[in-house]
Amino acid sequence: MPFLILYFCTIELFSQKTNIAFPLIESFERGQYEGGLQNWDIEFDKQGLIYIANNHGLLRFDGNKWTTHVTPKRTIMRSLYLDTLTQRLYAGGQGEFGYFESITNEPTWIDLSHLVSRENGFADVWEILMFKDIIYFRSDEHIFAYNGTNITHFPIGGTSSFLTLLDDKITANRKEEGLVTLEGERVKGLSSSSCLAGIEIVEILELKGEKLCFTRDNGILVFKGNSCVPWENEASRYLRKNKIQSAYIEMQSNTISIGTFLGGVVLLDGNGQLIHKLDRNNGLLSNTISALGSDQIGNIWVGSYKGINKICNSIGLRHLSPDENAEAALYDIIKWNDHIYFATANGLRRILDKKHYTLGKREYEFIAGSEGECWGLDIINGELFLAHHKGAFQILPNGQLNEIFTGPGAWRFLPLANSKILLGTYDGLYILKKENNAWELESKVNDFFESSRIINKVKDGQYLISHPYKGLFQFDFPMNDPASGSIKLIQSENGLPSLNNIYVHQLEDQVLVSGDQGIFSLDPITSKFTLDTVFMNAFDNNRLLRIIQGEKQHWYIAQQNLGIITKDDEGLQLQALLPNENTLVEGFENLYPIGQNEAFICSNTGVSHIFELNNSSKIKAINSTIYRYDRKDKLTHFINKDLEEVALPHTTQSITFEFSTGLSTGIGAKDEFQFMLDGYDETWSDWSQEKYTYYTNLDPGNYTFLLRAKNGNNLSEAQSFDFEIKTPWYKSFVMLVLYSGIAIGIVMGLIRLFNRRTIKEKEILETEKKQTEEEFEDLQKQYLEHQISTKNEELASLTMHLLQKNELIANVEQSISKTARYVKDSKASKELKGLLSILRDNQRTEEDWERFSRSFDQVHQDFIKRIKNSYDQLTANDLKLCAYLRMNLSTKEIAPLLGISVRGVEISRYRLRKKLDLKKEQNLNEFMIKF
Repeated sequence: MPFLILYFCTIELFSQKTNIAFPLIESFERGQYEGGLQNWDIEFDKQGLIYIANNHGLLRFDGNKWTTHVTPKRTIMRSLYLDTLTQRLYAGGQGEFGYFESITNEPTWIDLSHLVSRENGFADVWEILMFKDIIYFRSDEHIFAYNGTNITHFPIGGTSSFLTLLDDKITANRKEEGLVTLEGERVKGLSSSSCLAGIEIVEILELKGEKLCFTRDNGILVFKGNSCVPWENEASRYLRKNKIQSAYIEMQSNTISIGTFLGGVVLLDGNGQLIHKLDRNNGLLSNTISALGSDQIGNIWVGSYKGINKICNSIGLRHLSPDENAEAALYDIIKWNDHIYFATANGLRRILDKKHYTLGKREYEFIAGSEGECWGLDIINGELFLAHHKGAFQILPNGQLNEIFTGPGAWRFLPLANSKILLGTYDGLYILKKENNAWELESKVNDFFESSRIINKVKDGQYLISHPYKGLFQFDFPMNDPASGSIKLIQSENGLPSLNNIYVHQLEDQVLVSGDQGIFSLDPITSKFTLDTVFMNAFDNNRLLRIIQGEKQHWYIAQQNLGIITKDDEGLQLQALLPNENTLVEGFENLYPIGQNEAFICSNTGVSHIFELNNSSKIKAINSTIYRYDRKDKLTHFINKDLEEVALPHTTQSITFEFSTGLSTGIGAKDEFQFMLDGYDETWSDWSQEKYTYYTNLDPGNYTFLLRAKNGNNLSEAQSFDFEIKTPWYKSFVMLVLYSGIAIGIVMGLIRLFNRRTIKEKEILETEKKQTEEEFEDLQKQYLEHQISTKNEELASLTMHLLQKNELIANVEQSISKTARYVKDSKASKELKGLLSILRDNQRTEEDWERFSRSFDQVHQDFIKRIKNSYDQLTANDLKLCAYLRMNLSTKEIAPLLGISVRGVEISRYRLRKKLDLKKEQNLNEFMIKF
């Protein structure tokens, strides 16, 4: 395999950091990639896709989906080489070789083995490389050179086990004699390589000016001139025993990756010092490694006899299990006295704190007597203490435990004045003192029996203890006698809306309490809690679980993630470094800061070593596969997304985009994607973990599909793909002009027809309108006549009523007048005269007249109002007379209505003529009727 030069120097982190923890390893078993069990070679393209030579053919992985592509002979694929210029993937297998065209879409196989004559037959093609635009294929006994047109055959003259570029020459080996080179059209042996005769060479690579020869059975040799000297290092014996299968050097960091036949993968630095030995115990599917490769971001891909692994070097995250395969929960970690101590669910372990650990297993030492739950570790005045389920212990420099307190389990140790220690236990607080250079129990804090695990100092002589289910307690005590102090439960009037599920924290000089209702800060003067909007805005809905103060940095652990917390003049800043995906011990979330952006994180299955996450690789968004579904022939067509211009037929019913982040890796969070089809969508889609989308029935036109990805805080740049949906022939410009002409003719004809029909319909409408108007006028006339008739009847009835009433009154008046003549009694005579007066007044009432005048004016078009306005000298009686005359009443009929005699009516008529200034020949009745 040729040199693989990475773009990111991530493996160099191994040489800078302790190798106590192992990189995370991701596995792809046969059932996932649906290919053969064995994998023989690995290549990567610039987009971040991986190609693997497999027993069943070519495997392609885009970070999301595996696909398999076979050659016509369906042979085992042994070797690969990607020409990044032409994007041809050359491949060799059993009895054939050639290349795949259009590998980023739907690869097409182009066979080259037919160019080889029959007499130069070959079996497996094991290696492929390119030099000066010529592709070289190596089988066991032959090398074939392809110049783009023809094949040149180079017989090795023996058995060859490797092919490489050495000193600008194509170099292989003739196992029985040593190295050979290709010069012109012949194979030339190198006499200086006789020291390699009989040795099965796997690879020769240059490192620091020296040639390292990786052999199958003899380990690593330094090839100098005519001599071969073993390169002795920590892994030499291991490599000779387990047989080297493949190797490459990452040139920027001089990191050597070696795959073995029996012992997994070995990683060495440029000085031969071990970085890691990785095998099935660390997560590899097999210890038999047949292929190695490194992608652009530093991950090591491993092809084995039982599947595929990815060694995740692109993220600064490693894992270790202090209790080896038990993987018990980790509660606390601390460095002390040249050791790292691990408090686990099944005891306390320690290991020497070294920069480099040997090839064998990590030398973890179990601390005798620590069996059971080890809850915490605290250093006080240079001494180390262990909080245990059985009680409290001091850890001596030799690793032995010195029991201090026996009783209920212990949680925490905190320093007090006068060289005393405050111990938080299952049933309250205790005071420890040192007597005769040994720690012992002094006393229990009075009348307090609650579990005291989470304790923070507010100031000298005052601590806060939070219990998730029982509330928040304040411990106040005199400095000289802590045991006599008092403990009180913080009530809601202190500013906390809820005392359930709360935790107390400290960030520098600020005391905080987080709970279901938010984050509250303590005012040291008033001892009141207030909602802290700065912390609330910083954490938003990400619930705060823990703050760990370090010497250089402060860390936080929240419900969604963990990272660095910074408090300065600019406010509160959170730098999320790792998602919290239920790997931390719930309720006991903890980490131990050990450097800048570096910490040991306690988890359910051991320890995660997080470091240098700011150097994590940039995530990429990749349109891995694009295809369309054609409504016409019901077929799926893959789209070549590498073309500069992609034009799709109008018969495209739908277009589907499958996408991924390729081989780029986040920090454990799930990849999310956002997309937009410019020309169709108005805004970006919501972020989603779905890795595909599709559009149906797009109109003809130009479109741009935009895609971006994120992983945690790592956001990719937007990727674009331009395409066009062609306009169908029946929508072309010529057809549109023709359609327009036809349409114009049709429209003109319709307009004429419409005009004729409109004129005719207008005539019909006018006739109907005229008839309707005449009918309406008749109806209106009939209505008015009916109204007048009704009013006339009403007026006649009213007039008759007035006549009858006045005649009745006149008769009654006449009878009373006659009777009054015969009445001698003065008193009775007076009463009769009063009655006559009432009757005469009744005759003059205006109520009947008002009713009459209203009805009269309605029938006779406001006659009374009009004549009154024309002749303002007319009196009320004159107006009544005018009305009766207009009704054509006789003098005899008018007299009782006016309450006067017939002679009086005639006199009134005469006076009225004078006021109206009528001539003699003018008839008064006719004047009134016509007025």
